[in-house]
Amino acid sequence: MNPVRPLGPEDELEQRVAELLADERYAGHPMREVLEAMVERMGQQLLRLERITQISDRYQTDVKQREHLLSRRYDLQIRKLELRWVPFIGQFWPLTSLTPGGRNRIWPQCRPDG
Repeated sequence: MNPVRPLGPEDELEQRVAELLADERYAGHPMREVLEAMVERMGQQLLRLERITQISDRYQTDVKQREHLLSRRYDLQIRKLELRWVPFIGQFWPLTSLTPGGRNRIWPQCRPDG
């Protein structure tokens, strides 16, 4: 249910136009047909604008979610790298290799003397 709100200038105009279109005294007026067409077109444009706004809002929400997900994945990768690398005489070198079986050894090409 929509909350009751005071009528603004646009709402008052729409209400007045609706009253004039409903008034039978103006049934034969040449501008009535034009006014009805204009009101119809305005309603269609409003529906299009609402649809575009919904699409834009969904897209913005998706982008924010994707950004959050990528940020979390990046942070996780950084933590993994921090756990694998230790400082050694001004350099960083890995503690273990990525060999199958998880054998713990220092990569020879990363040793300070190698």
